[in-house]
Amino acid sequence: MKFKHIALAIFGMAMLGLITSCNGGTKTELDPETDVDNILPPRTDNADDAAIDTTKQVVMQYSKDEISTVLMSTVGLSEGSELYDLSAAVKFSKRDLDALDGNRVFKMAVVLADKTDNCSNLRFWIRKDLNGEDLWSYSYTGEIKFNEWTEVVVSPYYKISKENSSDLYFGYTVNANRTPVAGDGSVLPDENASYFLDGDNWISYPTLGNLYIKAFVAGNNMPSNDVALERVYSPQFIKPGTGFNALLTVRNKAINEGLSSVDVLAKSDDVVLASHHVDLPEPLEVGESAVIFVEDLVLNGKEGAVDLTYKISKVNNVDDENYDDNSLSVKVDISSSFVKRKVLLENFTGVACSNCPAGHNNIEKALTELNAHDDFVWLCHHSGYSADEYTIGQSDSATVFYDADLTFAPAVMLDRVCYGEAGGLGSSSAYDPIPNPSTGPVLNLPYHVQYGTFNGYMDFARKSVSPVQFDVDYYFNPNNNNLNVNVEGAVLSDLLDADNIAVGIAVMEDGIEGYQAGAGNNYVHNAVIRDCLTSVFGTSAEVTGKSFFYSKSKVISGNYVPENMKIVVWVANKPKGFSLWNDFNDVYVYQAYVAPLVK
Repeated sequence: MKFKHIALAIFGMAMLGLITSCNGGTKTELDPETDVDNILPPRTDNADDAAIDTTKQVVMQYSKDEISTVLMSTVGLSEGSELYDLSAAVKFSKRDLDALDGNRVFKMAVVLADKTDNCSNLRFWIRKDLNGEDLWSYSYTGEIKFNEWTEVVVSPYYKISKENSSDLYFGYTVNANRTPVAGDGSVLPDENASYFLDGDNWISYPTLGNLYIKAFVAGNNMPSNDVALERVYSPQFIKPGTGFNALLTVRNKAINEGLSSVDVLAKSDDVVLASHHVDLPEPLEVGESAVIFVEDLVLNGKEGAVDLTYKISKVNNVDDENYDDNSLSVKVDISSSFVKRKVLLENFTGVACSNCPAGHNNIEKALTELNAHDDFVWLCHHSGYSADEYTIGQSDSATVFYDADLTFAPAVMLDRVCYGEAGGLGSSSAYDPIPNPSTGPVLNLPYHVQYGTFNGYMDFARKSVSPVQFDVDYYFNPNNNNLNVNVEGAVLSDLLDADNIAVGIAVMEDGIEGYQAGAGNNYVHNAVIRDCLTSVFGTSAEVTGKSFFYSKSKVISGNYVPENMKIVVWVANKPKGFSLWNDFNDVYVYQAYVAPLVK
């Protein structure tokens, strides 16, 4: 039996495709004298079901509602025509189920991928144990759809009971070949969201992301005002009195009219340090989650390393009914010694990339709208799409940051931060218009009109203060093109080890006129990286206590115009073990610098 995983990562084309289907399975009829006793309680009869108002509902799920075939990851047991019973499940916690005591699961939904040519016998089930008996099951007789939600109103409904509650597994079994079991490909899936039966053994399979499984709950004991805070992405370094942004992933669990606003508190030791009201760009429907930007939080009255707790205190201007899932904490360092950050913006581009000029324009538009040209160092790698006359080896090496088999352009990194950790990838909604096949720090740069979330990430980056301060002393000799650079600085945070510092140095050139696909023969290429004095990942510095020093000389050779060139220096977190790669998402750039090559 062969275990086969296929990660679908296709970029640069519409992915709606042709929706196909296959014949549904045959409904299993229960023998009332024998089968009912084998199905464990609780369950309801059809008379109880008819009295349930299903217009108010809670949707239990881990995956996003939007289905991205760009990000979708699939799994199965066969590469060919042989059929197997494929089973997958997610686990919902006792805490969440207890909040729905007395209500009914009246509908289930699943997404199967079109990576099969023969499927049937789709059966939904609920279990206390993955290898245990079904508490409840329902065999579906209708059309199974591919690459979209197949929603099934079940009969009888399943009654949720607090009396004998526990964590429960909600899953399905389908008879199929190849790899139809689908997940959303999230880079940070929930640990309870991807169980797959590999032969005789259930395994947690996080490469799938969050499985596309939903359970719809309705009844007479429904919460009407409940959201969950699922993830927080906060700056690790905060300066008192200086505004910063945080990224919060929230899920609407039970507000049928839609989640329109949240009130957020940031506190330490139960002392509220900051609060903020956020109006969402559009109502978030029941079951949906989204990344929201909490802007210009300001902390005062606290310094040092603390556990900072983010809490949703109100939803739609009223109290949440269930505060058990409204708070998350992160470790941060608060210090008045931190300094303003200059962000390293690395742009993957290429002469043959016809969408790249629009991508460049959107970077420029974001910088203008944020009034932030002085806050960023823009550096272009001519790699990720195809090599051209401006490609250097170090730029090719930088494509490892995609952390994917597929690379693409236009794309960007902002201080090499993985915004997937914020839950901020993969949707095409108003909240997150940046579908992204990369699981590393590389973001698909929007080259159409949707760029609001990109602006949000840009704003997050520039408002994050730096725990590193350094000075650059350099001299370029135009007679022999020798560049000598000295970098001397200090680490300002006890949470950051100076031994883990790496220094990067490069030179770039503006004003290069030449061909560009989509823009003609007289396009002006700017910020083109021409040479590196260090590894593109940075090189270890000499460290004394919290201070560091690095010196390097190199002859800058090539057909360049020195007066159009700039020196770029950055200080970053060194890769663990300095090998590629222990962690793609732990090589953050803490501070950057840019200046004309010729003084």
